[in-house]
Amino acid sequence: MNLEFLIGNIECNNTVSTVSLQLRKPTHKEWHTVECHLDTGATCNVMNRKDYLRITGRRDLRGITTSRARLRLYDGSIMRPLGSCTMIARRNDVEYPLMFQVVDSPQKSLLSVRSCQDLGFVTIHPVSSLSSCDPLILKYDDVFQGIGCFNGDLHLITNQSIKPVQHTPRRVPLHIRSALKTKLDELMSLNIIKPVTEPTEWISSLVIVKKKSGQLRICIDPKDLNRALQRPIYAMPILEEILPRLANASYSQFWMLRMDSFT
Repeated sequence: MNLEFLIGNIECNNTVSTVSLQLRKPTHKEWHTVECHLDTGATCNVMNRKDYLRITGRRDLRGITTSRARLRLYDGSIMRPLGSCTMIARRNDVEYPLMFQVVDSPQKSLLSVRSCQDLGFVTIHPVSSLSSCDPLILKYDDVFQGIGCFNGDLHLITNQSIKPVQHTPRRVPLHIRSALKTKLDELMSLNIIKPVTEPTEWISSLVIVKKKSGQLRICIDPKDLNRALQRPIYAMPILEEILPRLANASYSQFWMLRMDSFT
């Protein structure tokens, strides 16, 4: 079975964060210092060919364990590793076994987000709410009030040659009906949705997902409507253009598009 891992990087003040890590082969006693990137965007550890040969004392890659992994880089391209290996890492007199994918690259070896956490280089703190003392919130206080909404209304145009589809209501399990009613009432009170009592051409199925917190996430399944929508044609920005604009972004919001009365 092929495994696919993600590889990215993190930057601070235009300098990629690196650490000096003590590594050795499990069957050797000699420790080697290896400069490693701390990569919180990676799901596996990666070691370059030069570091692998230096730590193992070998002249070539003969005997290296075959790897069936695929490494997906931050730009979407795929890299095939030369093989895989297990190394022993030491930090604060504690030893940790780490699995590495060995690659033919001049870049420094890197540690995945899991290894960064296990070795104590990175601590991830979940954020449950926005701090009212955050300078960004204080400066743009009006932006963080309420749900948030873009200016203007969204107008959807359908291809009139496509016959409208009206999905019959899906059955809702009894044990979540009360929670569903509460959630729908909440969305109506926030003017995010409104009840429709007159006949309508398009009806999409309701999709209910229970989150880990126990709350319900409600959306629709518009697959038939999507086939009928006529989309405006314009140049879409690509990921490489968007990501630099999102550097250090910490806030997001949903329900930002308001539909017009016709839609």
